[in-house]
Amino acid sequence: MTNPHNEYERQTIQQANPEELVARLYDMAIQSCHQKDSDRTRDILDTLIKSLNFEYEISSALYELYSYCKEILNEDKFDEVRTLLEPIRESWNEGVVAKKMGVNRINKNGFLA
Repeated sequence: MTNPHNEYERQTIQQANPEELVARLYDMAIQSCHQKDSDRTRDILDTLIKSLNFEYEISSALYELYSYCKEILNEDKFDEVRTLLEPIRESWNEGVVAKKMGVNRINKNGFLA
């Protein structure tokens, strides 16, 4: 039997545009930091690194930040990783996702609705 929550997540991801997928990655990374799951957080950071487009100047800075986050995960510094990712997620949601999709898809905490 299919888990309704998993089915909802699957449908949400399948219907998402690339900007929303990056937002979902930030959400999942922050959530995995709360859960203190270093393997999952590291996997998500790897995916964020792979998604970078180095034709944009900011990509180099993001690469350095994601790499740093992966390093400090070795020391179980989940709060620091989360603190670094939250403002990026918020900026991404406000600057990219909200403008493209409309503000109504972003809830008051900055997560995709």
